[in-house]
Amino acid sequence: MELIDRAAVYEDMMYAMCGTGFQANALSVINRQQEIEAIPVHYGQWVKQYRSGVSVASGVVSSCCDMWNERKTKYCPHCGATMNLEEKDNGT
Repeated sequence: MELIDRAAVYEDMMYAMCGTGFQANALSVINRQQEIEAIPVHYGQWVKQYRSGVSVASGVVSSCCDMWNERKTKYCPHCGATMNLEEKDNGT
């Protein structure tokens, strides 16, 4: 499944079909498509200190929700964000 912007598709089709007389049909086809609810994807990185600047002696901290975890994982176990498994210097 792919998500697209209905208004952008309509605009592109109107431009491509300019003068053909099929614009109303294009709008009808676009509007008949089923709507779905999309959940935004959140991303984070594993870092060695909290946002407050306090470093952790062991484990890592998620940049997305500032929670400690004993090891790096693909997803944050606290908020579900997709994690970049490389460490990031919190000062940059």
